[in-house]
This record gives sequence, structure tokens and C-alpha cells, in this order.
Amino acid sequence: MLSLDDAIAAPITALGGAVAGVRISGDEAWKIARAVFPSLPDPPEPRKALYGRFAHGDDGLCLPFAAGASYTGEETAELFVHGSPASVRLLMATLVGEGAREAGPGEFTQRAFLN
Repeated sequence: MLSLDDAIAAPITALGGAVAGVRISGDEAWKIARAVFPSLPDPPEPRKALYGRFAHGDDGLCLPFAAGASYTGEETAELFVHGSPASVRLLMATLVGEGAREAGPGEFTQRAFLN
């Protein structure tokens, strides 16, 4: 069984589209999201989409969800950027550098089931 004590991140949309979504879930999700999306307030207003600039230079959206009111049941942030594979790789590398771990297959659903 995978650890439930860390923040995880992974793309949540198919590669190759115009827009790509990346989910961060876990206790530090909002802190990690704020590191890559500086305009995210502390604390953010849950379920309110924010438009802004990511630290890596792309414009996009951040949608925070509070623990107990997200897909996984954990503090979550969904980030939406332009869909180029390079942009998604850069965002994922930055999230990992800020403390998230790449989620394994089905790990978001596993956390949803367990929570």
C-alpha cells in the first residue's frame, strides 16, 4: 500500500489537449500549489477558480478544494495550464521539487476510497 502521509501530484487530463490539468492532493497541497502559483491566497477560498501566472511563466487556473470536499477527501489543488507536454513536465518537476511525490496509477482513487 502506498503512503497516505505525503502530498501527491499527477496529470488528470489526457496528454496532447489544449489544456492540461494537474492535481495535487495531501496535507501540503495548498502550500505546494502556492509555491508554483504565487497568487493563491493563504488560505485560499475553496472551490473558487483563480486565474494567474505560474512560477514557470505559463498563465492558467488554480482551483483549491478543502479537505472533506475534494475527490480524494484531502486538501487538494487542481492546476490548469496550456497543454504542451513540455509545460506539463515542467510543472510536474516543479511540484516534485516543492515536496510533492508523483502519484502512482490509481492513487487518487485509492485515497478517495480510503477517506
